[in-house]
Amino acid sequence: MQISTKLPNSLSTYDYITIFARIADSQNNWQWLYIRRKHHEIYETLGEKPANAETPAKCAERQLSAVGAVDFFLTPAFDYFCETSDKSQKATKAQKSAKSNEFAENPPKTHNGQVFLADIYKITKSPPNSEIAERVILPNIPAKTTEILPLLFDELQKHLQKNTPNEYCDLLDENRQPLNKLYKRGEPQPLGTYIAVVRGWIMNSHGEVLITRRAMTKLDWAGFLEIPSGTVLAGETTLAAAVRELHEETGLKVNAAKGRLFNITKDKTAFVDNWLFVQDFNIADVTLQDGETIDAKTATLSQILALVKTGEFIPFVRNEIMALEKFLQTGEND
Repeated sequence: MQISTKLPNSLSTYDYITIFARIADSQNNWQWLYIRRKHHEIYETLGEKPANAETPAKCAERQLSAVGAVDFFLTPAFDYFCETSDKSQKATKAQKSAKSNEFAENPPKTHNGQVFLADIYKITKSPPNSEIAERVILPNIPAKTTEILPLLFDELQKHLQKNTPNEYCDLLDENRQPLNKLYKRGEPQPLGTYIAVVRGWIMNSHGEVLITRRAMTKLDWAGFLEIPSGTVLAGETTLAAAVRELHEETGLKVNAAKGRLFNITKDKTAFVDNWLFVQDFNIADVTLQDGETIDAKTATLSQILALVKTGEFIPFVRNEIMALEKFLQTGEND
């Protein structure tokens, strides 16, 4: 069996969707979730053929719900093409008689697929009508599994190593008070803790904002348009982080003294500070950061909202745009 990988969402059709799901253990280390289906002896990742007209993401979400995951973050990792030898195609009698997921154990000679990475924050019991007989948590791949799983797992490890920065952040409590502890990005973030994130809004005199497109190799929201953003590093102020991220991702230098904090939001794991820099710039001067951004352009706030509606822009900027409009009109921040 051989596989070749491509960037996520680069294929037009998908025969199979695979989800590698991980859960933090009591020592705050990532562990991998595997399942054994009823009437089966092997352990495998979550996965299934998409239903008619079902997107890969919807298929992955459905599989996670079927295993009892109720709070998770899901992102596509890569697409793949698999070529199976004639020997690999021969299934055992038990596999042939099994009622569920025969595709994973006895795949066709060639097929396309997409692999997702899921971070599970909360999981309950599997639904009563589930085909899952057992769930196990392991630090690596199970000894008894499908032929393709080790190949896909190796590719996922390469993807994670390539896209996990060696950066540390300060951990905060729910009131944004420092916990005097550091968090290394890519590791499980302790429950109940927060980090600081910034978004840098550069607006020209025509009311246009600089937006960028995330690289297709990013761990999350690959290929989506966004406002340049990033994590505040340990010991760094959010203003300094906004100036740094804008320069790293676009090559543009902004005047920190003119930065205005117009909005702070809080999600499940982070406080997000939105900084505005009003200055004219030339889009031709934008320098894209390898591995971070693949395109840049300008858009008005109404155009960004339209892009959110079409699914091209990261969705959680709606409230931030409303806050920015209020700030531009009144000078009051949220």
